Amino acid sequence: MDSRVIQLPPSAQKHGNLNLRPCRKDFFPADVFGPPSKAEGMGVPITLKVEGLPNPVKTDIPTDKDTGKPRWLFRERSWVKRFVRTNLLSTTASVIITRVDKREYSVAPATNAARQQLLFAGTAVADKRRRADSMNSPFRYAGGKFYARKLIMQHIPPHTHYCEPF
Repeated sequence: MDSRVIQLPPSAQKHGNLNLRPCRKDFFPADVFGPPSKAEGMGVPITLKVEGLPNPVKTDIPTDKDTGKPRWLFRERSWVKRFVRTNLLSTTASVIITRVDKREYSVAPATNAARQQLLFAGTAVADKRRRADSMNSPFRYAGGKFYARKLIMQHIPPHTHYCEPF
């Protein structure tokens, strides 16, 4: 499962906006990007299973009228305000969007475990799959395991939590 963590913008509580730009275009199916207005039609919707809300949300992502580029927000936005209220999120909170299936995504507050998984994703500690867009630590230090990380990862089973024993 592929995940992205996005920062909750201040407009989330007021207008129901989530800035999807950090997710990038390849995170969503190509046909989810629909015309600028509902009157002109919609893209093929994706299903969002939102933590704290009883019903899934079906939505697409509209494009800009002039440029045709994605507007980077979900067309259906009324659920975002309920999501923020239900989960008691502040404007500094993060949200994790996980691709569960080709057209199904889950949306949840980014817990410490999810942030930790994202933090270690670039160093391959929590995720063996190296993505092309991941980033290695820019600093090397004495006693660091940067060069031994691949060898170390072979001995660590897949997991969801990481606890420093020392």
